[in-house]
Amino acid sequence: MLTAIESMGKGGQIRKDGILQSVPPAYKKMKINFGEETKLCVTIPWGDVSTAYYSTQIPNIEVYMAISKGMSFMLQGIKVTQNIIGKEPVQNFLKNRIPEGGPSKEERAKSFAFLWGEVKNEKGVYKRAGMKTPDGYDLTACSSVLIAQKILNGNFKPGFQTPSLAYGYNLVLELPNVERWDIND
Repeated sequence: MLTAIESMGKGGQIRKDGILQSVPPAYKKMKINFGEETKLCVTIPWGDVSTAYYSTQIPNIEVYMAISKGMSFMLQGIKVTQNIIGKEPVQNFLKNRIPEGGPSKEERAKSFAFLWGEVKNEKGVYKRAGMKTPDGYDLTACSSVLIAQKILNGNFKPGFQTPSLAYGYNLVLELPNVERWDIND
């Protein structure tokens, strides 16, 4: 939540033709079918805009997050008030409203994330896949431990690598409670 507040005043980012570009918050919207339901999603400036390029060399990358209709309305307001929201006093006011400690173990156990990906090749052929993971806190902790275990067992190459470059794109499937499936329209 803290990161979301900090990024509110900064706008978004996408990768276009291999170059990171600044864009307004919620630059694009689209409805995505996650299998169980269709959700309204907007672009967000997640790190995947950067890291996915190094892993895949795909030149055009946008990351979307599902939001409620109310949040969509609020994001339209943020576009207008972006400069105000980015000011330190406003940032501090918003940050002070966040409860300390994050979600409890029980809350995290009930939480999960749906991910959806789409790629298109030069011929216009699309491939889509979906994934269900535990909540972000647990997924991050488990993946960090898994990679640390691999390193301690001597399974590593020195230097910068994304997790998928270091251990393959199926690494995430080694984590508990992660499912991935192809989506055939």
